[in-house]
Amino acid sequence: MTTTTLPPIGSAWVHRSDPHNIAIVTGYGTIQLKHVGQKKNVIRIHKVETNTQTIEITNTFTWKYKPLETK
Repeated sequence: MTTTTLPPIGSAWVHRSDPHNIAIVTGYGTIQLKHVGQKKNVIRIHKVETNTQTIEITNTFTWKYKPLETK
């Protein structure tokens, strides 16, 4: 399952295996992978449980998270 549309900024997502691990989408970006010379689109998220900012590569984000509304 990969996402073709980006999740809305401000939307809440829950980790598939840990319902207490919630992430808020804060933006989007692009990173350069030096070891393979590719650019990847990323989703910037704020992890509520650890109060940290991080990124997830767009095509792997939906494997780990699902919309909070779907529980």
